[in-house]
Amino acid sequence: MSTQEEPITTDQETWKDVVGYEGWYKVSDLGRVRRIAMTVGAIPGKILKSRPTRCGHPNAKPRFYVSLSRGYKGSAKNATVHKLVAEAFIGQRPDGCEINHKDGDPSNNKLNNLEYMTRSQNHWHAAEMGLAYRGEKNGMHRLTVEKVKGIKLLLLEGILSQQKIADKFDVCVGTINLIKMGKTWKFVVVDKPINT
Repeated sequence: MSTQEEPITTDQETWKDVVGYEGWYKVSDLGRVRRIAMTVGAIPGKILKSRPTRCGHPNAKPRFYVSLSRGYKGSAKNATVHKLVAEAFIGQRPDGCEINHKDGDPSNNKLNNLEYMTRSQNHWHAAEMGLAYRGEKNGMHRLTVEKVKGIKLLLLEGILSQQKIADKFDVCVGTINLIKMGKTWKFVVVDKPINT
């Protein structure tokens, strides 16, 4: 059942075969997926219900996936809708790239909202849109804004070594160095202490 069919276009929606499931499923440029093969218990033409799944950071917006299978006894595979749309309409994902949602909303899986970009570009895009988890919103954080202010004040005073500051705040010296160089926690600003 792997015949490559021409895309079906209606006035509002274009449908193409799901890559790897040609003859079984189609995906539309509006981010909908439907079964086209007749099997026991399945209705051809039925739009599949996409389900949310949370991956990564606990505060992250959910990604949406559908369950695909070939036939009644075929093993089911979960696939994210944005991946199905991108592969069918944009083409195979280039090495080193990932799929970006232009508007930052992972539930908007329409073709006009998807593009391939490098991980670095995707992180910059997320930061520009205010979607990046930094500081205390980052699930890996060990410091708070107040503690970082204290670290930055100690660095400005120049009395304690980075190692002593690290010991005081129970972090590694590399963390203190990254703060000093402005590579992390750069949004935390402190005024230079006034010497009295």
